[in-house]
Amino acid sequence: MDQNLSDGSLPFVPMSGGLDPGVIVVEEVAQGLKFFVYCAPEGEDIEVIGQRLALLDHHRIPYELVLPTGKEIQRTQELLQSDFGDFAEQAPRFPEHHHNPGLANIPGYVAAGVIYSRAINRGLKTSISGVACDGITTDYASGSLNLSSMRGNWRLAQTQKWRNCGGGWQSVFLQAAERVAGQFGVESRFPFLDKAVVSEFVNLPIPACYEPLKRPLIDFPMSQEKRGFLGVRR
Repeated sequence: MDQNLSDGSLPFVPMSGGLDPGVIVVEEVAQGLKFFVYCAPEGEDIEVIGQRLALLDHHRIPYELVLPTGKEIQRTQELLQSDFGDFAEQAPRFPEHHHNPGLANIPGYVAAGVIYSRAINRGLKTSISGVACDGITTDYASGSLNLSSMRGNWRLAQTQKWRNCGGGWQSVFLQAAERVAGQFGVESRFPFLDKAVVSEFVNLPIPACYEPLKRPLIDFPMSQEKRGFLGVRR
């Protein structure tokens, strides 16, 4: 995982209890890389978060727990609304996923904005993001099936276009992540979009690539419930 930064600062990982950021943290630890972690535990599986924090403590990885203040939440929502009020997190030709799809109304983006603001104040400018893992490894079938084009049936990928791999929700989530990060002056890097990672996955034989969901990544503690990245209460 190449994460050399020209300004010499540490990259940071927004860590939830989900599989995607967990894989990133474990891989960075395994490679002996230096990085910082922000963890917003609101709404997360506390047992899994505790295991991950213990791992960070064991390897002396610096981290900060983020419990956003009311003022931080309000400021973040105002910034997202002012610049991206016309952006709706909704993929064309897919069922509605959010009742109110504006970024300022989605808790994960508000929490991410708080994290980015704190990171910039600490001098950290580069986020290592888990966005794209679901689009590449599950077609979002592990969450709401409204997000999925193959709805868990990977054999359909042999006969029809896999809409989320080259567009669909994958494109929408990447656009949203880039907008929020850029609003705070943060650069996002997406290791699950690395050409070697994508190539390795798509060349796995069916059903090895999808049973169980995220099978290539599954071998460490993770939340068994799909929670998303909440960070703040709705």
